[in-house]
Amino acid sequence: MRSFSEPTLTTTPTIDVVQQLIAAFPHRNLRLVVDGSLAGPNRKAANLANICKLAQYDIIVLADSDVRVDPNCIAALAAPFAERTVGAVACLYKGLPVDGPVANFGALHINDWLVPSVLVDVELRGIDFVFGAMSAVRRQALDEIGGFEHLSQGIAEDSAMGWLVSRKGWTVVLSPYACETVVAERDFAALFLREVRWQQAERACRPLDQFLSVVTYPLPLLLLLLLPQPTVVGLIVIGMEIAARIALHHQVRRSLAMATPPQPWLVPVPECVCFLAWAVSLVGNRTRWGQTTFSISAFRKQMTAGSPSPVRLSAQAGALEK
Repeated sequence: MRSFSEPTLTTTPTIDVVQQLIAAFPHRNLRLVVDGSLAGPNRKAANLANICKLAQYDIIVLADSDVRVDPNCIAALAAPFAERTVGAVACLYKGLPVDGPVANFGALHINDWLVPSVLVDVELRGIDFVFGAMSAVRRQALDEIGGFEHLSQGIAEDSAMGWLVSRKGWTVVLSPYACETVVAERDFAALFLREVRWQQAERACRPLDQFLSVVTYPLPLLLLLLLPQPTVVGLIVIGMEIAARIALHHQVRRSLAMATPPQPWLVPVPECVCFLAWAVSLVGNRTRWGQTTFSISAFRKQMTAGSPSPVRLSAQAGALEK
């Protein structure tokens, strides 16, 4: 496995906080891992590869830095592993916005589109993916798919991990526990580009499903079809769709016990914007994450191969290629 060198890391506010945490709980087995080596261009998965070298236990719980949980979290994620066939556990997440219209907009997409879509998908066809916000994996299953070193070779390491673990014969389970992910964007352009990247990652992992997901955005389709020649029936259909979305908006908040107040007046707007992001995501074979540009077709080959394979990182474009 090629290692992509990084500059020497210095102290940061995050490191200071972790060191304070370790000092505050000396009886806990806590360690800070600072390692600038990169097993691949996916920096998150490469960082996990560095950390996992020192992990001592059989169940590995992964969580993003913007995730909020309660004391029941670890027990809920660990419980399914009592069944020896379970290789990974997915944790659904709900958006928790900070103050501001952009953050509210982003959280609304997670809560009103992602959550219901995942639940319907799991009910219809089961689950073979996990989420980047929070998940858990059995060490044996992780080792069988090449570990985080292999996952660091492409984008969407979360979906890839779930899919590859499932392909090795392990069961993937959706936990009944739902964590919160903080939505803090204040720039609408950045939020839109993130949505495009999510759509492109979904296209890389499950191209047919991502293409057919257009049916989850009926409002913009109805507007395109019915508004050029408006009729009473057409306007009633559009009104019924908006009413159904608002009903879903309230139901999701009740089911997941969301602390944020309902905002039904915002419901129609994100659906149209997300449809635009879906359309943009269909163009091109590359997606950018941070300073790295990934090849969607190369990632598909990696997923199909299901085992570590050599990749090359372009020095000019940072493109992941076979």
